[in-house]
Amino acid sequence: MGSLRVQELFIYPIKSTQGIRVQEMELTELGPAYDRRWMLVGEKNQFLTQRKFPQLSQLFVEFDEEGLQLFTPSMRRIKVRVPTTKERIVVKIWQDVCQAVPADAEINQWISELLRIPVTLVYMPESSQREVRESSHSGLSFADTHPFHLITSPSLIDLNNRILNENLLSLCFRPNVVVRGDFPPYDEDQWDLIKIGDAEFRCRKWCSRCQIPTIHPFIGVRQGSEPLHTLETYRLWKQEIWFGQNMILVSGSKIKVGDPVSIMTRAGNSLAELQAQG
Repeated sequence: MGSLRVQELFIYPIKSTQGIRVQEMELTELGPAYDRRWMLVGEKNQFLTQRKFPQLSQLFVEFDEEGLQLFTPSMRRIKVRVPTTKERIVVKIWQDVCQAVPADAEINQWISELLRIPVTLVYMPESSQREVRESSHSGLSFADTHPFHLITSPSLIDLNNRILNENLLSLCFRPNVVVRGDFPPYDEDQWDLIKIGDAEFRCRKWCSRCQIPTIHPFIGVRQGSEPLHTLETYRLWKQEIWFGQNMILVSGSKIKVGDPVSIMTRAGNSLAELQAQG
């Protein structure tokens, strides 16, 4: 196996909106610093994502000196600051409930105009608690299931080669870390403990894919059934489609683009081996 390096890093400050490509990433138990500490909720404070509102991919986020700025191709910019109110509301994300702080009414009205339904932008304060399931003893932000998500360039290239006239971007899969190198596609299936720069991560579970990769990451429109249609032909197991690894942080405080990646330990069977076993 040749040299492995970090190719790309992404942070998603607001769950299910545009990601920000970064050159270095501060690490916390909850995930990358500033990653998915914000989330949109609708009726009954239930979380909202691109699964139902693909136009969220057109909601762009930028950092400024005091917080965030939001904008779309057709709407004015608006500033978002961490709420200072003591108000707390209980929000639901999948099967979890946790406390969050609602953003200012002006911000909520701005986003509601984009989605054409009443929504509330909420922030996860330090006092809020949410944990990764499956006895990992790791905290979790508003990310779906794990603090960190990794995909690899060889696997993405292999997938693109299988789809006619397609060139999927890594952003379609919303990873935090993209690894490049001279290694076989889907080798990451068997990664267990990995080292990125001076940080160590534990690969906890393959990532089960939902419909979001079928949405163009910049124009907010579903592009048909790809890449899920092709992935289903060779990455289906237990009625789910798998692509990428979910990880928790073991140690370390920062990683950057170009950092070396080392596979410290490997675990279990690859997906292909499990499929062959029936």
